[in-house]
Amino acid sequence: MVQRCTRCAPFSLKGAKEKLMAQRKNFIHFRITEDEKRLLRVMMQREQRTQSGLLRELIREAAEKRGLLPVGLISLQEVIDKGGEDGNQ
Repeated sequence: MVQRCTRCAPFSLKGAKEKLMAQRKNFIHFRITEDEKRLLRVMMQREQRTQSGLLRELIREAAEKRGLLPVGLISLQEVIDKGGEDGNQ
């Protein structure tokens, strides 16, 4: 039997999950080699992640490594408009 806190309002993950899934309706398809596929499977197993979850994380890590903010490209566009990423402002 699950006990619920009587002080807290009822909370449902259903709405949050539906919202998150609505954001993930964009599918992309791409080709990878068998070696890349094996590497992906090894990383998935080691980190106990789904393919989608791992790929999203890898994309975010690559963007951060390149100096792109996760909040969007607006900040990057502002930097470019002021003189570019290389600091020539």
